[in-house]
Amino acid sequence: LDEDFAKNFTDMKGLEELRSKMAERLLTDGEERSRRNAEEQIRNGLLERNKVDVPKSMVDRQIVHMIEDTANRMASQGIDLKKVSLDFEKMRERFAPNADRSVRLSLLLAAIAEKEGIDVPYAEIESKTDASNTVSVGTGAELRSAGDLILGTSTLNRTDASALVKT
Repeated sequence: LDEDFAKNFTDMKGLEELRSKMAERLLTDGEERSRRNAEEQIRNGLLERNKVDVPKSMVDRQIVHMIEDTANRMASQGIDLKKVSLDFEKMRERFAPNADRSVRLSLLLAAIAEKEGIDVPYAEIESKTDASNTVSVGTGAELRSAGDLILGTSTLNRTDASALVKT
């Protein structure tokens, strides 16, 4: 890396600015990766500590949604779905574990939110839902409640969560 290389970037004045921007970007990426990892650990902890059965119809509906999402992504990439042989049965089998996990987690988070008095407007939830339709612990309040549950400091216990989810 030298000054001439740095000047190839139209918004950079020199090597030092390029290094600074790269360091800032690496730090931001690392923080984001750490946040995602922490959220995933919380989700995994919730699922491990709260074994709940979910209605097959909800899992089936989630599988259908995942298949539709896959087809939409393929179409948006220019793939002609009429020319592609999609094995929907294999897709159902492949998506089933993730669909079950997604439904269980969604119900657990809803039970926690209800028990802890967390009310997030639907529009805010929609804006935080990513394209792959995985459940995200989107707000600080949800993250704290989930963390409290895992650490055992929440007023919600496994029995409460199961009772709330089954109703």
